[in-house]
Amino acid sequence: RVRVRGRVGALIEVGTGLHPELTGRENVSLYGRILGLSSRDVVRRFDEIVDFSGIGAAIDQPVKQYSSGMQLRLGFSVAAHLEPDVLLVDEALSVGDAGFQHRCVDKMSQIVRGGGTLVLVSHSMNAIETLCTRAILLDQGRVVLDGPGRDVVQEYLRRSMEGEYVQGRRPEPATDQRPALEILRISLHDSDGNELDSVRADEPLTVRVHYLAHEPVVRPAFSIGFGDSRLGAFSSASMLVDGETPDVVEGEGHLDCVFERLPLRPRAYEIWCGVRGEHGVGSLVDFTPHRVFEVAGELPPGKAAVTWGLKTPVEIPYEWVIPAAVTRNGR
Repeated sequence: RVRVRGRVGALIEVGTGLHPELTGRENVSLYGRILGLSSRDVVRRFDEIVDFSGIGAAIDQPVKQYSSGMQLRLGFSVAAHLEPDVLLVDEALSVGDAGFQHRCVDKMSQIVRGGGTLVLVSHSMNAIETLCTRAILLDQGRVVLDGPGRDVVQEYLRRSMEGEYVQGRRPEPATDQRPALEILRISLHDSDGNELDSVRADEPLTVRVHYLAHEPVVRPAFSIGFGDSRLGAFSSASMLVDGETPDVVEGEGHLDCVFERLPLRPRAYEIWCGVRGEHGVGSLVDFTPHRVFEVAGELPPGKAAVTWGLKTPVEIPYEWVIPAAVTRNGR
């Protein structure tokens, strides 16, 4: 059930609110009248709408001659500049170029700061985290979480990762032929040997590789990596580099890779694992993701602390030094 007070502007898909047989100019006037504005109000905002859309002289051409990008530009510009009390925006913004998307985000921020209501449906985690004070996570049409934008974004990312990989799963062999060596599972342990599902940033971590060798394998080179589905493996500890290979492995067993400190930002990560043959010749187990784990901890207070961490997952200690003559927070 939805209760609405005031005018509603919407950009649900490319071309929303635009009539293909009318010109861009005529569509601006029509949309404004639908929203309840007078002709004078529409004329007063007309130049600003056209400038923002960037379609120039095409404003006097029929909308059916516009590209999808031009329709998007005009549709959003009209919806945002006719001062709606509630602005509904769906994923349509993904069609626009980077410059236009930036202007749209800035305009939506202005509407929110001016007291308007923005309802944004998106898979852009950065837009949700930076624009929305409240977010709702839907799964199969049901609300599974309703809360601050940052908390919902974190939960969405965690669920997305776990949906791709079952904890500790055993990957199926790529062929029907029995491999010489299999990775049974990957387990995580603290410094006391206790098995973990999540770890704390900057604390020790032991990654234990459980394997099954169907025949004696001489000097296999194991590799462990951290990564995710967006970046791939962004770090690794490999016997191909350090040369610490076992002489021979056979039967069922395990080996450990100990990390003295885990400099990762709090969120979900994949553990990658692969095995090469003696001298690095031949792939016994392809270097692929084998499980998901979570790095727990408090996030910084910034507006995009969650989504920025997707791009820069490794935590490097730093400190800002701001001269006394410069005030903080940009003020």
